[in-house]
Amino acid sequence: MMKTLFTSLAIMAFCFSPVIALAQEREENYIEVNGSAEKTVTPDRITISITIKESDWKNSSLPALEKVMKKALTTIGIDIKENLKVYDMESVFTRKGRRPQTSLSGHYLLTVKDATMAAKVLETLDNQGISNAYVSKFEYSDMDALATEVRAEAVRKAKNTATSMTEAIGQKLGPAIYIIDHSSGGNYRQPKLMMTYAANSSDSMEDESLPELDFQEIKVSASVTVRFKL
Repeated sequence: MMKTLFTSLAIMAFCFSPVIALAQEREENYIEVNGSAEKTVTPDRITISITIKESDWKNSSLPALEKVMKKALTTIGIDIKENLKVYDMESVFTRKGRRPQTSLSGHYLLTVKDATMAAKVLETLDNQGISNAYVSKFEYSDMDALATEVRAEAVRKAKNTATSMTEAIGQKLGPAIYIIDHSSGGNYRQPKLMMTYAANSSDSMEDESLPELDFQEIKVSASVTVRFKL
């Protein structure tokens, strides 16, 4: 009985030893490095929110006020068909005495490409008496492509680091085994709106111009971990 047991164990050891050896042979040497990159761009899509209320004007209808706004924007080169959108319309009911009255309000979104034009729009609207306008959003139009570019740069930096380290010990860098992206599609920081006041040549406070707009650049960053075979 004991002899049969020892014989069975010997046969099992013989059968499984190649598997163990194969597993050991599959253990690969590797080098794992991190890489990061970042890039800054200027916002090229700026959204201005505009609100026109009939209640702010006397004897003026919303369609007439909207016409004034569109004409003013056209004079400074704005393509209103392409860049001006109606965001919302609302009616406000009020009662003066026994007679109910309806006051209309229009909310619009205007898109421009840079801070210079945004400032020009705000100044133009203010000159027309439309002061309820402000920059509501600013962004970079091709953010997905930029995030992809920055992520690729992070991988290239990781490879350069791994190459220099392996060459220092006389080895050659092999192919990548895996890549981990820590940036979740590219991290970016929302820029801030800066407002500066530019006085005219007379330096008169009374004639001081409207504030000029300036935007901090959008910063996009990426971080990766890459493992290379040696």
